[in-house]
Amino acid sequence: LFHHFSGKDELGYAVVEEFLVPAVNHWWIQPLAETEDPVPAIQGILRRFRNHVEHETPESGFVFNGCPVCNYATEMSPLDEGFRGRLEALYDEWRDAIAGALRRGQKSGTVRRGVKPDEEAAFLVACLAGTASTGKVSRKLAHFQSCYRLADRYVGALKA
Repeated sequence: LFHHFSGKDELGYAVVEEFLVPAVNHWWIQPLAETEDPVPAIQGILRRFRNHVEHETPESGFVFNGCPVCNYATEMSPLDEGFRGRLEALYDEWRDAIAGALRRGQKSGTVRRGVKPDEEAAFLVACLAGTASTGKVSRKLAHFQSCYRLADRYVGALKA
């Protein structure tokens, strides 16, 4: 595989663009693209992802290896501007999808008026990234499940 790229950085950039961006698009951006009732939509994403992780083989799954997006962000962003820029754009798209859905929810009356969509989106993404990082260290499915249940409950509190 390596021989198809001009160097290891190009291979890494391809991983971000060809695997990580589509994964975030699949899990978050597409499901939130048109919803006007984002609270149950976000809760559904959280529950589907939790179910997905619960059925993985532990040694090759999310709990053991962590989140690929978070791993790249923490390991490569400080070392290479190309990675940092690509990952920043990915996180921006993720947050924008959540914030946009929350704004549409406010307009349709399904999200509380006092909610600040950009702040809520940033907080939720940070919570999920933190869950992935601390879960990777603990290697305990129960830690991951607990954090995702609390994220689900938190999102529920945004409902109008």
